[in-house]
Amino acid sequence: MAKRDIIALVKEDDAVRGAVFAPRTRGAYTRTAGGEWLLERADPAQDEEPQSLADAAALTVEKEAEASEEGGEVAADDTPEVRALTLARKDLAAKTVVLGIPLDGLVARVFKLPVEAREDLASVVALQIGKLTPYAEDELTVSYEVLGETETELWTLAAAWPVALSDKIAAEMELAKLCVTRVDIAVLGWFRSLCGPYKWAEPGCRAVLLDAGQAWDLLVIRDGILVFVRHLGEFPAAATAREVMLSLLDVEQQAGSLSLDEVQILAREPAAESVAELSACVGRLIPAPVHVSPLPDPDGGVNGVALRASESAQLDLTPELWRDELKASILRRRILWGCGIAAAVWVVLMGVLAGGPVVYEKVLTPHVRELSKRHAKTYKKVSDTRERVNLILSYTDRTKSALEQLKFISEKLPDGITLTAITYRKTDGVKVSGEADQPELVYEFKNAMTANPAFQQVMMTGPSQSKGRHKFEINAVFKGVEEKKK
Repeated sequence: MAKRDIIALVKEDDAVRGAVFAPRTRGAYTRTAGGEWLLERADPAQDEEPQSLADAAALTVEKEAEASEEGGEVAADDTPEVRALTLARKDLAAKTVVLGIPLDGLVARVFKLPVEAREDLASVVALQIGKLTPYAEDELTVSYEVLGETETELWTLAAAWPVALSDKIAAEMELAKLCVTRVDIAVLGWFRSLCGPYKWAEPGCRAVLLDAGQAWDLLVIRDGILVFVRHLGEFPAAATAREVMLSLLDVEQQAGSLSLDEVQILAREPAAESVAELSACVGRLIPAPVHVSPLPDPDGGVNGVALRASESAQLDLTPELWRDELKASILRRRILWGCGIAAAVWVVLMGVLAGGPVVYEKVLTPHVRELSKRHAKTYKKVSDTRERVNLILSYTDRTKSALEQLKFISEKLPDGITLTAITYRKTDGVKVSGEADQPELVYEFKNAMTANPAFQQVMMTGPSQSKGRHKFEINAVFKGVEEKKK
């Protein structure tokens, strides 16, 4: 089945950002389009909230009267969010999208769990997240992702999305005629995009203040593992710096002494006075160098969300009701297609049954039947010869042999990667497991495997950090495997 484009949307304070990623070669994706659609809000003086039920009723009657005088109706979808989403749908030619949501609408926490919890991680996460929120279990959508592991610990990000907020988003998406197939956290998209350029995977401990528009998101990264994430809210610089200090104390209670190497402030406008004030306040409270840098790409969050979707990242906050509606929509579409095809086949069959006898009597004369027999004999000879040639070629083709694959792996294996297992199946493909000094080496090796023309699909699990090394597993499927199974 051919892969489709991945269209991602991220809702920010003042805009909706979008990106389209198209499949390139064997699992890789590249950005082909994108855009930004501002949330154009009305003048606050003209959009004041009613102070009482009587005021609200009077305002509603007034709007309906104005609409009737203009010969129209009050638009239910006339909100900045719906307008921006509708424009994004039209500009990107989108029907189904991956949605990235900000941290401020979530309950999110990174937990340090024992490795024994892996067997029932979903239940453990649900229990831990239930202690942090006043909502009942059926009022939340909960998901998790293992961010890293050591010999005895699992660093797991757990997130919960209240149904009250997801219902609001669902209404906006329905009015904009968009269908959501996956829900991710925007800050994880930023982490995916910026991890390489800022070398966050290298050893060390750093705190990152990420500009989220009107507020800041705090990330704490230790030895390449995201050990803390929090939305700080909209506060003055001094209060924000104090919240950073309290958050770092909270991290030390769970993860031990941090020994911060630096504090990075990634701002949309690094020269702004408010950013300079925040940098000074943070420097006074936290004994670590403070560096201010511009965000390298305003679309880093939405790009990362799209890339995480292409990599089938573990965390997915899509509510179960949304999944059911998507399945029902697909089923309805398939039924309509099936009915259309069945109707076309029925029309063709009726035509054949009605015109068959006439064609047989007037066209298939004895001479024509004789020619048909002769052509059938010639065709059978050619078909038999073709089958014998294909059989010989299948026996002489050694491109998928074990020796050829081992030779290819040994030639393309980067220095710094140690293979722990190689599994070869002639009818399926090759599975490689190993450890690497740096995660970049794993991606380099995966890209080399992808470039092998013998493989139809190359999938990777990891890399995940353990004992100072980055474990991974690559599963490469030979061409023609799916067709044979079908």
